[in-house]
Amino acid sequence: MKKVKAPWNELQVHNLQEYQKLQPFHPFTCECGDHVLLNPTKEGWICPRCNDSRDWAWDLMLDGSMLTAFRRMLRTISASPERSFTDGNGN
Repeated sequence: MKKVKAPWNELQVHNLQEYQKLQPFHPFTCECGDHVLLNPTKEGWICPRCNDSRDWAWDLMLDGSMLTAFRRMLRTISASPERSFTDGNGN
């Protein structure tokens, strides 16, 4: 992974918005208190509370590949038949 600095295009901003919604990944937050979620814009991340900003994101977040891989994994898991696990003795 590498850091990519803003400005970002509309698709990249959309991908960042989607990334912020994914529960397994820690979202970009501000340190102004209560882990306020940063809002992605074409110019970078902006805190809605204090207007602090950050000007970078990970390349995998911007190009959507992380979103695609995560959604593919979820589809695979949800399509898998339920399996029961035993200790080998039927327990």
